[in-house]
Amino acid sequence: ERHVRWVTDTSCNLSVLNIVLAADGDDDFISKTVEQMRAKGYEQGDRAYLMWMDATRYCGIGSIYTDDVAGSQNRNFFGPSWSRVDRACWGVAETHELGHNLGGVQRTAPNSNNAGHCTDEYDLMCYADPNGRNLNTVPDGPPIYTIVKCPDRAHDRRYDCNHDDYFNTNPALNSYLATHWNAADSPFLARTPSQGTRGLGAFHPVAPGRVHDGRNAGVGRIPGNGEQYVQVTGAFGIPPVGVSAVAVNVTVTGPVSSGYLTLYSIDEPQRPVVSNLNYTAGQTVANSVLITVPYDGKIAVYSSSGSPYVIVDVAGWYADASGYDSTLGGYHPLTPTRVLDTRNVTLGGPAPLGTGGPIDLQVTGVAGIPAGASAVALNLTGLSATQTTWLTAWPSGLAQPLASNLNLNSAAPVANQVVAKLSAAGKLSIANANGTTHVIADVTGWYDDGGAFAASGYIYHAVSPVRITDTRPPVGNPLQGGVSRAVNLVGGISGIPSSGVAAVTANVTVTQPSAGGWLTAWPAGTGQPDASLLNFASGQTVPNFATLSVAAGQVNVAVNSGTAHFLVDVTGWFGPLPG
Repeated sequence: ERHVRWVTDTSCNLSVLNIVLAADGDDDFISKTVEQMRAKGYEQGDRAYLMWMDATRYCGIGSIYTDDVAGSQNRNFFGPSWSRVDRACWGVAETHELGHNLGGVQRTAPNSNNAGHCTDEYDLMCYADPNGRNLNTVPDGPPIYTIVKCPDRAHDRRYDCNHDDYFNTNPALNSYLATHWNAADSPFLARTPSQGTRGLGAFHPVAPGRVHDGRNAGVGRIPGNGEQYVQVTGAFGIPPVGVSAVAVNVTVTGPVSSGYLTLYSIDEPQRPVVSNLNYTAGQTVANSVLITVPYDGKIAVYSSSGSPYVIVDVAGWYADASGYDSTLGGYHPLTPTRVLDTRNVTLGGPAPLGTGGPIDLQVTGVAGIPAGASAVALNLTGLSATQTTWLTAWPSGLAQPLASNLNLNSAAPVANQVVAKLSAAGKLSIANANGTTHVIADVTGWYDDGGAFAASGYIYHAVSPVRITDTRPPVGNPLQGGVSRAVNLVGGISGIPSSGVAAVTANVTVTQPSAGGWLTAWPAGTGQPDASLLNFASGQTVPNFATLSVAAGQVNVAVNSGTAHFLVDVTGWFGPLPG
C-alpha cells in the first residue's frame, strides 16, 4: 500500500481552492490548462495539482513526464504536474489521472500501449484505449482479451494488479520496476499505515429499491439480442463510488418468446458466456444476481430474444478496495435450514399467506443466527398460489417498498434467493400481493454488522462470471434422482483459490428434467438437509442464484427424482478478512 500525501490546512482539512480559467483553457489537450495554471502561480515543484473542471470536454486527462530512469533522478519524482477531471467524471477518474502524474505508464513498460496505459489486464491504468494499442491485440487489431492476469474484479480500481508495469511496493531483483521508474517510489505517496483496504468485501444491506423498470415511459423492452444499461449505484443507500458488487433482484415480464438474460459489468471485455435468468413467452419470472460493477456503477442487461420488459431492484452492496468505506461486515455461511413453512404448524403455518398484513419472521435467534446479524441470505419459495402474484421481503417496521423478490404465475412452486436486510430486532417482513400462497424460507447464511462477530466473518471477492459445470452433451452426464454428486468450486476456477474458501456465489440452472421435482445443494461431507434450492416441472429450464457453503471446496448437488442436466456459473467467493 501507499497513501497520497494531501495538502491540508491547519485544521487538517483538504486544501481546495476555487480558480477561474479563461475559456481557451478548455482545449483539446491539457497544455492550455497547464499554461494558465502556471501563469497563476500553480507550478510548485513539490505539488501535483488535481483539478475538478466545471467543463465537459473530457472525462479526465493528466500530465506525465516521459522518463523511465529509476530513483530520485527521474523527472516524475517531483512536480509540478497537473490532472483535470471534467464534470461527468467527478468522483470517478481522479485516481487514474493521478496515476499519470506519478509517472504511469512509461513507454518502455513490459505491457505499455505507448499512450500512458497498459494492455495486459484490467486495472486502474489498463484498458482498451483508442489512442494506443488495445488490450491483448496485435497492432490495430480488435480486442481479444485472452490473458486474464487479474480475474478478481476488485483489482479494477487498483494500481498495476500484476505489479510489473508501473507500480510495485516490493519489486523483484532485476525486474523492470527494480531497474526503471516505479510509481510506488514517488514522494507524493506515503508509506505510513492507514485503514487502507480494511472494508474490502464487506457487505452493506439496504432496504429494497427499484432502480430500473422497462415498463416506464422512455425505457421500453430490450430488443432481441440487445441490451439496456442500468445504474445500480448512487441511490437507495448504495454510494456512487467504493462499490465492488451489488446484490440485485432482476425480473422479466411480458416476453413475446423464450429467451434468457445475462447481466454483466459494462467494463467486461466481452459478454460472458453465462445466463442469469431463463423465461418463456408471456412469463413473469425473477432471479437474484450478485453483479460486479465498474467504476461508474453501470451494468449491462442482455436479452437473447423475446423483447422482454426488465425490472431491477437493489438489495445491498459490497465495498471495494478504494477505502471509501472501511466498515467491517462479513458473511457467515450455514448449512441450509428451513425457518418458515406455512404448511407446517411448527414453522409458521398451517394457513397460507393472504393479501393482508405480512408475515413478520423472527430471523435472529433461529438456526444459529445471533442478535447482531444485519442481513440474511435465504431461499424463498412460493407454492399453491391461487392467483398470479409476487412476494416482497423487507426489514420489519418499515413501509413496504416498491420491489419484488419472487413472482408466481401458477400454483407450481417457484424459488428465488433473497439477501434481505433485517430490522434492529432481527425481523423480516414478507408480503403477498394477490390471493393466497404458501411460503417456504430456507436460510443459507447471515451477515454481521461489523461488531462482535466481524472477526469470524468472511468477505466477498467478485470474479468475472464463468461457467464451470455443464452436464449437457457432449459431456452427457445428468443428475440421477436421489443420487448426490460432489462439485468442485475452487482451485484455479476464475481465480478462486484452492483453500480458505467458505462459500461460493453461483447461478445454478436445471434443464431438460425428465420429471418435475426439486434440486438441493449443501456442503460436501455433511448430511442432506431438508431444504431446496430450486423447483422445476418436467422439461422446464429453471435457474436460481445461490450462495453455496462449501466444505473442502466442494458442494453436493442432488435432484429428488428422474434425471436432469444442470449448469453452474460462478460469480465470486467468500474468504477470510484481510490480516
